[in-house]
Amino acid sequence: MSEIGDKTLAGSWPFGATEKRQLAVKFKVSLLQCLRDYEQYSITTTPSLEDLISLANRFEEACRILDECSGNCETLAATFRNYAGISPHAEPRAAEAARFARSSGKEVILTRTTIEELKGADVSLAQIEGGNAIVCHGDDYWGTPVDRLIILADEEEQALVDEDETPSVPDEVAFFLRLKEDELGNALQFMALTGRVGQMEFRSPDGEKAGSVFVEHGRIVHAECDGHEAVKALATLFNKGALEGCFTDGAIPAKKTITLKTDQLLIEAAVMADEVRSGRST
Repeated sequence: MSEIGDKTLAGSWPFGATEKRQLAVKFKVSLLQCLRDYEQYSITTTPSLEDLISLANRFEEACRILDECSGNCETLAATFRNYAGISPHAEPRAAEAARFARSSGKEVILTRTTIEELKGADVSLAQIEGGNAIVCHGDDYWGTPVDRLIILADEEEQALVDEDETPSVPDEVAFFLRLKEDELGNALQFMALTGRVGQMEFRSPDGEKAGSVFVEHGRIVHAECDGHEAVKALATLFNKGALEGCFTDGAIPAKKTITLKTDQLLIEAAVMADEVRSGRST
């Protein structure tokens, strides 16, 4: 296995499957929470036009940044396939061109080029034409396949990294949910779909502990609530009304009490919750 110093070549990029999923899910949850906050806020207050436009602009800026990250990943995928003697996939080039379309003027480097002046040089992206890019170096313009571009961080973005000389992905990433009555089932299904490993601890809006749910790789494996476990614990949680939840990555239950698939589990818990509310359950 190739080694660089005290690490392998394959391990030189720190974002493994878990880290990528953690960052992606945290981002998705934050978007959903923003929508939920708006829905709650707009019930009693009319949002200002300025606030709405500001949010829209921030989401569009996030799209550009994420497009650049995605395009850079596709470039490196094509580059390392080339190093391995494998022809890069042709299909992603058009998609990558679309992702970089809003990055005109940004500084870039080329991962591969036969033009001596451009090797290792910082150049700027002038424009995208089909699956090719026009880059500027000094007073000269050159054409290159778009799957050889890496968009560099601008000064503002680099300053965020420079604030911490040893940036890293934290071992634990927590996210929060505020759930209205009848939203718990959707939240649990979402937790399972993320493929995360960890614990969601639920509390009432006034801070009183309500219960906990543990997930592992797409399955709910344990639940606790009011001294109950497994399906009965979930049924009890369903009857708690509005809840707030805090998810901690990596938390493992002392035991696993649930083996049912998520859809079947949630159906059984919902039926049991209905029976409890109607007074038919003991």
